[in-house]
Amino acid sequence: VLGREETFAWLDDFRDKPSGGFAWARLTGRAGSGKSRLALEFADWTVRERGWQGGFLEFSQLSQFDWEHWQPWGPTLIVVDYALSRPWPDGLSAAVLIRRMAERFGAGDHPVRLLLL
Repeated sequence: VLGREETFAWLDDFRDKPSGGFAWARLTGRAGSGKSRLALEFADWTVRERGWQGGFLEFSQLSQFDWEHWQPWGPTLIVVDYALSRPWPDGLSAAVLIRRMAERFGAGDHPVRLLLL
């Protein structure tokens, strides 16, 4: 990731937090600055080279996803694009999603990372 090594290293540190369980982060920047592309490359590398599962969860699918019953079967990275610039569906919000995931996966068997763009 030419020119974005510092941000990529920050993402690596976020993913590999020794606390395990659940952690979240946000990545912000101007429109067109390459946030989505960087997150795509990071997610692809994390799955391919680090053995994690995950990728992008479509913003339009947030309210349809079964958050109450979903269970990760290994280390998981979930990226939600445009999470900070759109109204959330059906009473869901970034804060509600973070709280639900922290309650469910805070002491889980597998690390779960949520990256909001």
